[in-house]
Amino acid sequence: NAISDYEEGTWTPVLFGQTGSTNTTGRAASYGHYTKIGNRVLINFFVEANTGTATGLIKIAGLPFAPSSNTSHQWCGSYNWYSPGGSQSGSHNWVHSITYLTNGDTNIRLLYIEDASNDATERGANWASVGTNATYGYFRAAHNFQYYTDA
Repeated sequence: NAISDYEEGTWTPVLFGQTGSTNTTGRAASYGHYTKIGNRVLINFFVEANTGTATGLIKIAGLPFAPSSNTSHQWCGSYNWYSPGGSQSGSHNWVHSITYLTNGDTNIRLLYIEDASNDATERGANWASVGTNATYGYFRAAHNFQYYTDA
């Protein structure tokens, strides 16, 4: 049984917002690795950046292959995140974080669910919750997951 489509490599995840940009002069680190076997891509990454002028939803750019067009989206499990001194939405804490891929989009969307009782609404992770304090205004995330591609 031979594997005819196998590839390993690195990729560079980049944190960004809907507008503005993250500050790369403070905390800035990112690395990623992938293994592609057929139409399945296994990735892992770590990414960290200061808030800078980024606003809106937190996303991660740079997936090595676009997600499959055969599905409208792919739920890819929980991610680990850290934002010291940041404040979450409202008075609730994030209790479950979710990575989400959209058909053909090479950006990872970061979602979360709050600990509010009986509220399982997925919300987009937002730069406003990170804060802009020079010491604490940064966000880091790490994850490993698999997704499907047409490449």
